[in-house]
Amino acid sequence: SVNNKFFDWQRSGGWDNYYLKHKSVHVLEDMMFSAADRYTRAMGLGDLRTAVARGESLSEDGEAFTEESQVTALIWATVHKKGIMHHLHDHPFALISGVYYVNVPKGAGDIVLYDPRPQHSHLDSVLTPMPGEFLLFPSWLKHQVQGTVGSDPRISFAFNIDGKWEGTADVGASYELPLRQYEKQ
Repeated sequence: SVNNKFFDWQRSGGWDNYYLKHKSVHVLEDMMFSAADRYTRAMGLGDLRTAVARGESLSEDGEAFTEESQVTALIWATVHKKGIMHHLHDHPFALISGVYYVNVPKGAGDIVLYDPRPQHSHLDSVLTPMPGEFLLFPSWLKHQVQGTVGSDPRISFAFNIDGKWEGTADVGASYELPLRQYEKQ
């Protein structure tokens, strides 16, 4: 509940009023958008703007994604101390979700990804992140963070790139990306 209150505080203005003042947050945002652009290209969706526009053009709200439209993101910090976890969830109002890991001490909770597509359900992955690493995935991918058991906090910045799932939700598609081996042996 402490982490949820921290998230709510950030969403209600804490992020904009406190964190956006720091130059390092702008560096993080640049890195995030650059990584998301490489990700959408690797998935065959074109550049990030094209991928967002593909989903937006399918929306029923009548709002067209134009050349002047900005690709936007929601970013929030997470601090997982002993016993903190996140239950299984997805991000239905985003195209891409991701995490940048700042501190991942021994005993920090792993992230578990669950692919809801029937042909991939056996490929659930337990990933042990490393400090300085970005993890990106389609926002429809169910995931959870296991509880931290160590005394040092796991610190990360999570983010969503705004957009619609339609851009990445082809349940018949399978994307082979060059990833390092995360799965625990």
